[in-house]
Amino acid sequence: MSSNNRDMQISITTADSMRIKESDFTPQVPQYISRATKCGWWASIFYSAITTIFVIIGIMSKGFTWSFLPHETIVVLLTYGGYKRSRACVILILIYFLLNQAIMLQTLPFYNRYSINISLIALVFLFSYGIAGTIAFHQWKKRKNTTVKQLRITTALCVLLSFSLYCGTFITCEILAKKVAQNTLIEFDKYISKNKSENRYPVKINNDVTLRDVYRDDSTITYEYVMNINKESFTRVKLYSYGLSAFKRVCSLPIFSATDIKAEYLFILDTEQISMVYDKGDCR
Repeated sequence: MSSNNRDMQISITTADSMRIKESDFTPQVPQYISRATKCGWWASIFYSAITTIFVIIGIMSKGFTWSFLPHETIVVLLTYGGYKRSRACVILILIYFLLNQAIMLQTLPFYNRYSINISLIALVFLFSYGIAGTIAFHQWKKRKNTTVKQLRITTALCVLLSFSLYCGTFITCEILAKKVAQNTLIEFDKYISKNKSENRYPVKINNDVTLRDVYRDDSTITYEYVMNINKESFTRVKLYSYGLSAFKRVCSLPIFSATDIKAEYLFILDTEQISMVYDKGDCR
């Protein structure tokens, strides 16, 4: 065999070996993309864990109800989808998180509802960073150039859009809640006026207690009771307990669940008047 043929065979063998090595070579995901996707995973896992803890607490305090399952199932499935680098899942879990936070804050006191806490900001950033990383990962798979600068720009856009969605949802819920509250107050006033026009007051509860009147101002509904008892034997503690028991029978009414209005129980004993005030926090 001539030297030329031998050299040609060696060249062909070397080329085939290089092709095999190239086909076996799998390029590694750039570190900045891998870091971003992992941040999204850990944020999703953290949110899923917190959700699970609250579900367990709810089951322990209220017993198992099927209403716990949909929320937990959605979070777990979206978390798994984010782990598998699904762009739809990482975007949906951020949207779901924001909507839940905006709606939940409607039930908190006034001074908390208008504050954005550190945990919310941190999770929004981590979710947004994970979205940017997942998008960059799919671009990298398609051999498209992606840079750290592009990743940061995508993250910033996600954060901006997230807080826009959050504020929009919160304001919408606030407007709807106020509208519902106003309609509820109007319906309650109509109900009281109807009862008074039909002379349904006073109402004798028992031999010793009579509900003489019910009326409302801007922030309080007053139930006026006349007590035909010896005031020395009926302490304020007993009156508070009696009023609380009466309030718990009506606190499920829409006017108390949909508004922040208080209920005043005004007990009239001879010439003395004793007032006990309750709000929806006392329904627990």
